Amino acid sequence: MLAQPTRVLLADDHPLILEPLRQLLGRHEGIEVVGVCGDGLEAVKSAARLRPDVVLLDVNMPLLNGIDACRQIKKLDPHIRVILVSGNDDPARVRDAVQAGAAGYVMKTAEIDELVLAIAAVRHGNSYFSAQLADVIDIQQVIADAGAGRAPAGLAKSLHQPS
Repeated sequence: MLAQPTRVLLADDHPLILEPLRQLLGRHEGIEVVGVCGDGLEAVKSAARLRPDVVLLDVNMPLLNGIDACRQIKKLDPHIRVILVSGNDDPARVRDAVQAGAAGYVMKTAEIDELVLAIAAVRHGNSYFSAQLADVIDIQQVIADAGAGRAPAGLAKSLHQPS
């Protein structure tokens, strides 16, 4: 019996980002894009209706930012895993994301393969933070500061290790 694909909901207020991302993720075996949204409020409503496994949220969106949308989605269903996507590597922003319940934080400069890896990691109960973040912040400290009380499983895999 084949494993069920990971059901993913995408939310970004830029159609130029959203549509190509939908197409790229849709090409990956094991990922099914179940919906796309243009703002945080729509993302919360769509998550309630579609019950995806993973929600990818842009941090900066109209009507409801990604961090607040994450908080609402996690209240709605704590089993939905959320990854925030941002161009901002500010430790306070990452801490706020973790406090809101995000399982991951991926930089917008990431390659599609990294995003696919992040989706797989959070779907299986791990956390994922872009390797690029390790260059500017101490992920373990950010998580501790957020009061999450959990070290992100698989973190070493998400940070670039010398080969």
